[in-house]
Amino acid sequence: MDSSSDRGLEDDLDFDNDFQHTPLSDYEAGEATKQSGAFDAAKFELEAQQALKSQILILCSALGGADDTGKYVLGADALACLKDIKRWIKVVDDASDTWNVASACDDNGLVVNDLVPILVQLPARAVDANRTFYHNILLAALELLVALTRPLVLDTERASAAKIDLYIKLKKSHVRYKDRILNYEAGRCLKSVVGLTIPILSTPRDQRSPKDTVILNLCLNLFRNVLRIEPADTTVGTRRSTSKTQQVNDNMPNGVSREDISFSHTVCVFRENKVLRFVQTITAGLGREFDERVLGSVCLDTYFYLLYGLDPATVAVQPTDGARGGAASVLTLGSALEHEKLLKKKLLSNNVTRHANFGTLLSIRQGDEPVLTVSGQTRLIHADLLEQLDAGVSKKAVAARQTANKNESTRSDFDRRLGAERAKQLSRDAHGVVREFCTDFVEAGFGPLLRALRRVVLGERTSFAAFVEFHFFYVVSWVLKYERLLREHHADHVFRLGYVQDALSHDMLRLVVKNSLPLYLQNREHSLLRVAVGCFREMLLTVVDMHRLRPEDYSGLSPEQQDELDAYTAAAEQLLRLTFSAEDDIEVLFHVVHDAHKVSLAHALDMIEYTHVLLKVLQYLADLPTPLAMGRKRRGRSQQQQQDSDSDSMDDARLKRYLQFDRARYEVYERKLLHERVVGCYVSVFAKFGELSEPQMRRCISYFNRIMLKKDEHFFKLLRLDFMLALHDIKDAVFGPAVRRDLGRLLGYYMHTLEKKWAQTDAVLLDLLTLGQDHDRGVRAYLETGDLDEWRAREHAQRGADVAFATPGLSYSHKVSVLASALVYRDHGSLLETLTALLRTRDDDELVLDDRAALRSGVFRLLLATVGFRLAPGRAVLPRDADAGHVTATVELLEQAREQPLESDEVEAELVEEGQEPREQRDDDSARFDDLGSDNDLETLNRVSETIDRLDVLEAALEKNTGKRRRDPEADKVRFAAAGRKRKGRATKTKRRKSAPKHDGPKQHLSSKYVDSDDDASDAEKEAEFFRREEQLQALIQANGGVISPEQFQRLLGGGGQQRSMVDLSENEESSLSGSESEGSTQGSGVPARRGRAVIDEDEDE
Repeated sequence: MDSSSDRGLEDDLDFDNDFQHTPLSDYEAGEATKQSGAFDAAKFELEAQQALKSQILILCSALGGADDTGKYVLGADALACLKDIKRWIKVVDDASDTWNVASACDDNGLVVNDLVPILVQLPARAVDANRTFYHNILLAALELLVALTRPLVLDTERASAAKIDLYIKLKKSHVRYKDRILNYEAGRCLKSVVGLTIPILSTPRDQRSPKDTVILNLCLNLFRNVLRIEPADTTVGTRRSTSKTQQVNDNMPNGVSREDISFSHTVCVFRENKVLRFVQTITAGLGREFDERVLGSVCLDTYFYLLYGLDPATVAVQPTDGARGGAASVLTLGSALEHEKLLKKKLLSNNVTRHANFGTLLSIRQGDEPVLTVSGQTRLIHADLLEQLDAGVSKKAVAARQTANKNESTRSDFDRRLGAERAKQLSRDAHGVVREFCTDFVEAGFGPLLRALRRVVLGERTSFAAFVEFHFFYVVSWVLKYERLLREHHADHVFRLGYVQDALSHDMLRLVVKNSLPLYLQNREHSLLRVAVGCFREMLLTVVDMHRLRPEDYSGLSPEQQDELDAYTAAAEQLLRLTFSAEDDIEVLFHVVHDAHKVSLAHALDMIEYTHVLLKVLQYLADLPTPLAMGRKRRGRSQQQQQDSDSDSMDDARLKRYLQFDRARYEVYERKLLHERVVGCYVSVFAKFGELSEPQMRRCISYFNRIMLKKDEHFFKLLRLDFMLALHDIKDAVFGPAVRRDLGRLLGYYMHTLEKKWAQTDAVLLDLLTLGQDHDRGVRAYLETGDLDEWRAREHAQRGADVAFATPGLSYSHKVSVLASALVYRDHGSLLETLTALLRTRDDDELVLDDRAALRSGVFRLLLATVGFRLAPGRAVLPRDADAGHVTATVELLEQAREQPLESDEVEAELVEEGQEPREQRDDDSARFDDLGSDNDLETLNRVSETIDRLDVLEAALEKNTGKRRRDPEADKVRFAAAGRKRKGRATKTKRRKSAPKHDGPKQHLSSKYVDSDDDASDAEKEAEFFRREEQLQALIQANGGVISPEQFQRLLGGGGQQRSMVDLSENEESSLSGSESEGSTQGSGVPARRGRAVIDEDEDE
């Protein structure tokens, strides 16, 4: 572009003309085009919707209608009209994920005025002449009714305002449909649908067509849809405060009351019209009479919506006379207050305006801070105004910040689509119907349904797999709890345990613990995690009940019944053994509780109940008179290792811990459940005591009592300001006398312990200012005693010596293999198992190892540092930024080294204790065979023979090239050929290692990586002396027939000396020695005989 000084008038005029076509003008023109296009698209969509409504109106009019007498008259093309409407639903609604056709059908009253009367009136008109036509009409009407009553799933974060309005409209329409189906001629529509399946049920399975299975599926889907229909929520929208929020002040259609569509009325109508019996028939025949792949999931959905929100205790316990007379006569003061609290919360949970709770507004301004407002007169009389201000702070910014940091939502798609559980109320008549239905279901249908759905749940995950899994675990847990409550109230129901054995199988246990819980925890699918944990909790309670069964507790049992109880006990013991033997798999059982309060209060309460049950079960197993025998997977052992078992066998205490569920194992598991993150969950829930029931409060108090019983180890986890504030505020809460008594004891013991700690050192209050100090034992010791130097000295005295690598520059894989093999040879294989299990449980958080006893091993500390752990006194931490591939490769190396450790000589050669000089850094100019000229020539000869023999083995190994596994890719192919020599056992090696001094001379290495270049320069004089003596020795041996006495050998060396005895020669070495001597006598070979290294035990005068 030219400069402004060179621009003339003509140039300026040209510039003005060019400016008319700048990108800015193009942008404005583009915006106008876009607005015009958007307007055209909206206009086209409106015209399309009007055309669609016209088409549906024409089809509904041509379908038929009722005459003056109420009789429904079909149109000439009724069947074609039904098929056309179904085609419109498939092409428009299903393809574009909209409800435009369904809305048009509702506007024309298709379900209320046409479909339900057709299903009720046409079966009575069918005769042989027109039976096929009417049957087709009924099937087409059934298909449309199923399509128009399908559950509406609204994604509130992506839906437009128009779709939300349509959702609210159709939710009202569904309520109207349900009322019409249940109450039109006493629900005869349902009986007519069941009648369509009678010819199919009477036909053998091998003679049924695929169309018959489709008809059964349609019938079950209709029943499922009717059960699921409920009024819409009061508030529907993406957020409570956005413009998309739609308020529905009247979510019930005109002319329909809640009693008309209540659950009690629904189940009574279902029973009168044979629906419940039909569902039971299909479920009992799954896999045997009916296709489980098609009908299994819809049967599960039907049972789920029948049981969802229904308390098993309500069904299991018979209603009393007091309950019939009125609820107030049986409610205690505590339950009445809880009921009042629930009603108030339900009333105020979905208020339209922010200040619907009428009262005074109080504004507070502090400095330049914005105004803070507290509303409601009840807020003003509260003692702690700051707490009310904190409770009123919006969590929107915090939630957005957390989502941005994690780069993902804390709720899965399934969690968004799952509605909240609503408590269902049962009338007196409905209670009997549901109790009979549940009893029949457990006896006949629960086993087949469980076996059919277990394969579906274990199959490939699809978009709807989350719903199937949720329904599956919920139904299983509900049935187990229902049967447990029946056994508590009726002792003779103990023999119903046989009906639920499919839910207590090994496959079911593996499905929950190994397949589901880790996946849900990793994906943060909180609803699935919650229901799966609840299922496992009920499994544990049922198994413990089975394990407690004793035939002597029941009188009048037949021998068959006694055998049945014994079988239940044996099955329970087997399942408990399988559950707690797989230590790697059950780690997830202790992690699901971590930070559960961050999800929701209901989620945290379920996890607290699960923790309470798990602690009870673990304590029960630890207190058994006969400890439960535990299994342990052991690696295969060779015959040579079997012979060496005396040297590396575990002590009795450690062996017992692996074979039995003893007190030590219980304490390990209890320590995991007393984790700081679990304590944080309990404290957070305990602080919300105003929303807790008395059983929930007692669970929290029981957990805190466990911590106080182990106050020396865990008390500082309760040294929290929020816990102290909760103890201070709970004095005004209204609870029963038992809870208040337990609270008083807890508070007294807590304050007594705090006062005692404070008397020891004032620094204990420093723990209130920080978080997570309990991990550092040094900080905890300082807070307890105020003296850190004493603890450090005591801790250092208990630690083993530090270990380093003798040769720097080794590869990472070789370092890990050497250290892991050293732990195996030193009988510390359990440390490898602990480290491997810890690395496998790694997720996004850092890994913490708080095992002071394990960290006393110098080899283990070096292994942790090599892997990447940061070491501190009594603690090792793997940072969260550690590479996942690095961790996975490390686990594989540890497993490989544990199964196939390196040779012991190789391991000892690579490690040196602290203070011992590394081998390659020693400045030694002597030759490799520096002991050839020593005075102890007999030992020298043995060493030379052994060295030459090792060289022979090395040559043979190089020629054979056996392809042995390389431990270090930088080293030679064949390393440490001494592995070819067979030694008798590890006991001899241990004795030699103990008798030798710690800081002896460097060991010899034959690999080219370790042999110094100075070894090639031999001492000529020593070589000449060696060969001279060798020739004299061979001549003397030949002259004496291959045998010489010690006196002759001493004279050969130049005179008298001390007689020394050689000991510790194995039988193999003695046989090889005799063989070598005989060959030397016959052939006159110059190769010395193979001898073991002599160990001088004693000296005797000659």
